[in-house]
Amino acid sequence: MGYYDVHCAECGFVTTADEMAVNIDFMVKKYCSLKDMYMQAGSWRRDISRLYEGINIGMYYKLEDLNKEASKRSDRGLTLEIDCEDVISFLEITYGVDILDKLDEELDDSWEGLDFIDDSFWEEIAISLSEKLNVESTDMAQRRNNIKKLINILTEHREDNILNCNIEWRRSTDDQGNEFNSCYEVEYLNIGGTADIESYQMVCPKCGKELGNEAGNYEEYVVVMLGSSRVGKTAYLAALVDNLWENKLTGISRIPFEDNGMKRFDEIILKKYREGVKFEKTDEFNLATISLFTLLFGIKSGRNDEKRILVKFVDMPGEAWDGEDRFVLNKRRICRHASAFWMCIDPAQVNPALESSKHPGDGKDLINKNLAEVIADIKRKLRMIMDQREIEKIPLAMILTKSDVIDKGEGLEGDKRLFRHELSIDMISGMTKLENILFSGNKIKKEKFKSFEEIVKDYVVNRSRVRLEESFDIFKKKNYFAVAATGRELKEVNPDGIPCTPSLVELPFIWLLANWGYIGIVKTELKEEEETKKGIIKGMRELIGKNTEPEMYEKDCDISELYI
Repeated sequence: MGYYDVHCAECGFVTTADEMAVNIDFMVKKYCSLKDMYMQAGSWRRDISRLYEGINIGMYYKLEDLNKEASKRSDRGLTLEIDCEDVISFLEITYGVDILDKLDEELDDSWEGLDFIDDSFWEEIAISLSEKLNVESTDMAQRRNNIKKLINILTEHREDNILNCNIEWRRSTDDQGNEFNSCYEVEYLNIGGTADIESYQMVCPKCGKELGNEAGNYEEYVVVMLGSSRVGKTAYLAALVDNLWENKLTGISRIPFEDNGMKRFDEIILKKYREGVKFEKTDEFNLATISLFTLLFGIKSGRNDEKRILVKFVDMPGEAWDGEDRFVLNKRRICRHASAFWMCIDPAQVNPALESSKHPGDGKDLINKNLAEVIADIKRKLRMIMDQREIEKIPLAMILTKSDVIDKGEGLEGDKRLFRHELSIDMISGMTKLENILFSGNKIKKEKFKSFEEIVKDYVVNRSRVRLEESFDIFKKKNYFAVAATGRELKEVNPDGIPCTPSLVELPFIWLLANWGYIGIVKTELKEEEETKKGIIKGMRELIGKNTEPEMYEKDCDISELYI
C-alpha cells in the first residue's frame, strides 16, 4: 500500500510520508550563526543569519532534491555543501526571477553593490516569495529591502560556503510496513568549534512547517468545526478532549505524544475549562488562539489487534463562517482537506426565545439566532474552498450544543425526552450511558442510535423553522446529535445533589470512527429460521400457550444505514 498522507497545519498542503522535506533555510541560518560565533568569520555571515530570520527563501528539499545537491551519499545519510550562488540559482528557478544574468550584464570587475538596480526588480522578487510561500507582509518595502540586502551579500560572496554538513536519517516504518525518513540529525562541519549535532523534524515541502513526531506513521484525519460565534464549539471540544483524556471508552484509547498545538490547547482552553472559567471569544486575527491540535488514538479491532490513527481538530472561530471575513479561511487552508465537519448549533438558534447561554455577553457578542443565514454563509464558503463532489463525500455531524438547558423556561414537558428517554440518558444530572448505544466489541447499535437521533432531529428541525435538510443538501452523509458540554456550570448540581457533568460528548467522535471504518454498526433481526417458521408455528404456540418471542440476532450493517 502507498504511504500515508500528511496534512500541514500551517498551510494545509497535503504531502505523503516519503515526500516530507528538510528545512535548508533553517540549517543555513544555523550554520552561518555558528561559523560567525566560532571563527569570527566576518559580519556578512552574521548578516545572512539575521536576514534569514525574516525571509523564507523556501529551500525545503525533499530527498530527491538533496540527492542532486549532495557531494556524498549513503543509505544512512549524505554530505551537503551549499554556497551563496546555489541560493541565488534556487531563487531564479523557484520564483522565475532573473538575478545572475541581470547582474552579469551590469557589473564590471569592481564591486559597488546593487544600488544601480531599480526597486521594481526587488519588489518583483518580494512579491513572488510572498505569494508562493503564502507569507503576509504588512511592510512590503521592508521585505523588499531585506531581500535586496540578502542578494547583495550572496552576490558579493558567490563562491563562499554557507552550509556544510552531514545529514543522517532516522527512519520509521508505518503500520503498513512502508519505511520512510521521519526525522534527521545534522552535524555542522568546519565551523571551528566542537562538532555541533542537532536533531530536526521533517517539514512541509511547501511552507517549511514541522510536521510532527508521528507524521506519516498512521492514517491522518482532519475534523473542522463549523458554526457561528458563541455556539459552544470551543467548550464542546474542551469537554470532548477532557473526557477522552480519561480513556473512558472501552477499546478506544488516547495515546499521549508530543504535539505543540495540543500544548497550546491545554494551556489556553483546557485549564480554564477544568476550572469552570468563561472562555474568551476566539480572536479570529490571532492564529495562536485558533486551536489546531492533533490527538493519537488506539482502537482495538480484536482481542489483541490495535489500529492507531492521528486526528487533527480545527476549532475555527465563528467569523470564519458567519459573514464576509476570509482571513481565517485563508490562513487555515487545512480546512480544504477536511475528513469530517462538525456543525455546532446553539439551542437559542433553534428556539430564538430560549436563553441558552449562562454567559450572555455584554451585548456586543451575541449569538446569531438567524440559523438560515448562518447555514447559507457556511454553504457559500465551503463551496468557495472545495469542490461540491468532495463535500458530498464528507460526513457532517449536526451537534446541538448546551442541550442541558433546553428544558429551562420552555415549559414543554415533551422536550424532556432529550434527557429522560429510552436510552436512559439523564443529561440533567450528567449521567451518560453510552453502553446503551454501543455493545461489547465496540459496535454501534443501529436501533438505539437512530432512536436517539430521531428525538434530536425532531427537536431541531421542527423547532428551528429552517428547512435544515434542504439547507444542508450539499452534505449526503449526516446525522444529528445533542451534547451537554458547559451549558450549565460544571460545579452546578441538580435537585438531587448530583453534579452536572458533560454528557454524550463522545458520541459524535464514536460516529466518526464508524464512518472511517474503525468500529462497526449492527442491527437486530430475526433469525432466518425463525422468520420462515414464524407463520407456521404461530398457531401452534397459541394452542399450547407458549407465546415465546422469536429469537433475535445482531447483524453487521453499513454506515449508510445510519444517515438521515
